Formats: sequence, C-alpha cells, structure tokens
Amino acid sequence: MKFEDFEGVHDWTDAEYFQCNAINHSSIDDALIDPMIFKKNHIDGERKRKTDEMNFGTIAHDLVLRGDSFFDKKYTTAPPPINERTGKPYGTDTKKFEAWVTPLKAMGLNPVTTHDREKALDLKRAMLKHRLAGPLLRNLHATEKGFQLESRVHGLRLKCKLDGLILNPNHFDGITIDEEVDAVLRECLGSDWQSQFKAIIIDLKTTSEFDAWRRHSRKFKYYRAEWFYSNIVSQVLDGQVAMLFVVVDTSGLMRVKVRSYGDDDVLRGMEEAERALSIIYDCLESGNWSNPVNDEFAKEQLFAGMPGGQK
Repeated sequence: MKFEDFEGVHDWTDAEYFQCNAINHSSIDDALIDPMIFKKNHIDGERKRKTDEMNFGTIAHDLVLRGDSFFDKKYTTAPPPINERTGKPYGTDTKKFEAWVTPLKAMGLNPVTTHDREKALDLKRAMLKHRLAGPLLRNLHATEKGFQLESRVHGLRLKCKLDGLILNPNHFDGITIDEEVDAVLRECLGSDWQSQFKAIIIDLKTTSEFDAWRRHSRKFKYYRAEWFYSNIVSQVLDGQVAMLFVVVDTSGLMRVKVRSYGDDDVLRGMEEAERALSIIYDCLESGNWSNPVNDEFAKEQLFAGMPGGQK
C-alpha cells in the first residue's frame, strides 16, 4: 500500500493546517496550564505572539525541509535595519523593525532579512554535513505531511504536521532505504529497527540553548510532543513509529546532534496529554473555562524537572 493512500494523511498548506478544527500539540500545553489559555489561543483565535527565535525557527524549517525554490517563492529577502550600537539587526519586537517591515507587508510581501537567510543557510549546511543528521535529512520520504484522527480519549479530533518522515520499505509500496540511512537508524534505534518500526518521524529543532538541551526541552515539553506525534501517526499508519529530534545550535557555533527520548519519558508525555484531553473535553461539555487546573499540577508543568533526552 502506498503511504499517500492511508486515510488520515493530508497535504495541508500551513493555512489549511491552522484552519483544521482539531487539537494540536500546543493545545495540550495550554490546557495543562489553564483551560482559559487554551480557550483564548485555540477557540477565540488570539494567537500567541512569536519570539525572534520562533520566527527564525520557521525560516530555518522552510529552507532546510522545503528547499531554496520554495523559500524564494514564499519570502522576499531584504537587508534589515541595523542597530548601530550593537552592529546587529533590530529584533522583531522593536519599533525600528516594525517601521522596516510594515511597508513591505503592505506591498503583499513576506520579508526575511538577509541576515536570517544567511544564518539559515549556514545551519542547513551544518546539518547536511553532520554524520547522523545529514543522511536523515537528505533521504526523507515525506516532508510537511499532515495527520488527523479521532482520539481514543473522548473522541476529540487530533492533528499534527510533521517535519519529515522516513518509511520502512517492508511496509510501503515503492519505498527504498539508502544504506547510509539504514546505518544511522541502526545506530540511533537499534539493529532491528526495521522489525520494530513502520516509520520514523524526524523533527527539526533550532535552539540557542544547545548546551542546555535538557532545560530547553523541559521548557517546550518535547517528550510530550514525541508521544503526541507518535500516537497520531502510529494509529493512522497502523504500526509502531519512532521519533528522532535533529537539534541545531543557533548561537553561531553551528553544532548539531540527534536525540530521542526513552520509554519512561514518552509514558509521562502520554499521561500528561491524556489528562489535557480530558480537561478540554470537560470544558467543552460544560462550557465552563473559568476554573484553572489545580495549582499543584500547573506548578509542576511550569517548573518541574523533566527526564533528560538520550541519543
């Protein structure tokens, strides 16, 4: 059977993905802090303001995963305003940047600074040269694929959009696996990966906290994302999947590493995500969003340590 023939696999554009009425990973995060935050961001439509690092992450993802041609069609590259005191471009939350970007957007353009494009290119080169990340990124069978299904918890609709996917040739028509990729997956997942996993999710993470990956991953709850994505994809494809994070340093050193999480971490992610789905369901049924999650649990989500990732 061909991968594209599975019910629940979608070729969504970014706009179609966001318009799809289903719960995504960030919904889970918000519901566990306070249902009112979930309601504001995902029902009332008050989108979170993106940080500079989040904006750059989107730029890097587009260039690495979708290629130069897609990038140049989506964006217009232009020199940014420079802060004379620091010699660096102004941040996206500054008045100087706003004065630069507003007229460009008014012309219907999607501007990216020359600084960010060059930085994203440097990161792409570093990832493609990396011993583990390079073969994975060069040989993806699918990129930017959407998945959707009905959750086993209260029947809520779930969705996700993956950076990349490597398919097991034993389970899909017309799929081959490069020897170099097979060697990387054997090192990362074990020599029997083809007998265990139907597909491998590849998730690209950019971070300025490369040396503090444990703290960074705790902040963004990547162990919870691993369960959320893997749960959806494994049900849609009807087989077990694994997930690998390609982590790249945005601080200027261009370092790269590949990480995954152990079973205990993913189990914790499952417990937290299922709790969040129950909270969302109860609020939708009752129409009452005013009661926050109990203080102790919310505090744990915000401040507790998270199991460390492993290679």
